[in-house]
Amino acid sequence: MRWFVIACSLIFLAVMANIAWVQYFVGVSYRAGLGVVPILLLANLCLGVFFNLSIWYKLTEQTRFGTYLALWGAAVTLALNFWWIPRFGFMGAAWATLICYASMAFWSYLLGQKHFPVPYDLKRLLGYPMLAVALYAIMTRVDGLAPLAELLARNGVLAVFSRGGVAPGAKAAVAMNGDPQ
Repeated sequence: MRWFVIACSLIFLAVMANIAWVQYFVGVSYRAGLGVVPILLLANLCLGVFFNLSIWYKLTEQTRFGTYLALWGAAVTLALNFWWIPRFGFMGAAWATLICYASMAFWSYLLGQKHFPVPYDLKRLLGYPMLAVALYAIMTRVDGLAPLAELLARNGVLAVFSRGGVAPGAKAAVAMNGDPQ
């Protein structure tokens, strides 16, 4: 799962580093919604982690837990959407999606460790997305430059992640001679 998280974190940063020109692939009337892009990218990272974690209940033939987790996710989504959409509009729905998927991954991890323990390296699995979010926060502070300079600065931050995040992960995987995560 480590490589999935690294790839999604890298995609998150790559999209956000280049959103200034990627936005032109979207119609002008839709660009007001670009604020949900980082939230939904992180939400889908959480959904992917959930799918990776969900293998435990299939392997142990306890698929009822898939139903429980899906019902949990539906309840969280409905409750937060009813609460936040009237107050925050589509941004409320985006945050509800992120919280839903993150909580589903969290509960799947906890239940999986009880019924089918896998020694996930949580420090790395949580560290890559947290580093990506921190670097994105730095990217958002790069404003007021000429467009080309801003693009280069944001992609420089992306290069920092690529060098600091992916390279050590590759070294660790090679050193382990196989990586179940």
